[in-house]
Amino acid sequence: MVCRDQVVADDEREGEQRPWAREILENVSFIRQLSLRTGWTLLGIKLRHDDGETIAGWHVAHNDSEYVRLQADSCTGLTGELVTRVTDDGVVFATFVQLDGPVARFLWNRVPSAHLTTVESLVAEAGERAS
Repeated sequence: MVCRDQVVADDEREGEQRPWAREILENVSFIRQLSLRTGWTLLGIKLRHDDGETIAGWHVAHNDSEYVRLQADSCTGLTGELVTRVTDDGVVFATFVQLDGPVARFLWNRVPSAHLTTVESLVAEAGERAS
């Protein structure tokens, strides 16, 4: 089972993908960082801190002029990918989740509404900080 969502922040300025990913996920309050890390931990996401190629503990799996893709696996059978792309229409932040097994499906089924609300606010707040 694969789930995905996408949020677009209206912003006509050009920019690079990686700094926007950092702005969305790292340039947040301590409470927000704690909330994000708690949620990821409850899903079993294995954050990485030993590697310079990370953003908010997520491994930078792909980075070029088109998009940056962060990836993290979990011990529950969930694989998450966070994609940031700057387009003419704004900043696109998309989440892709692959659920392998009943534990991953059970955990993720309790997340979608809170997840989407969180992602929408992260992207909106990043746009406000950058303007």
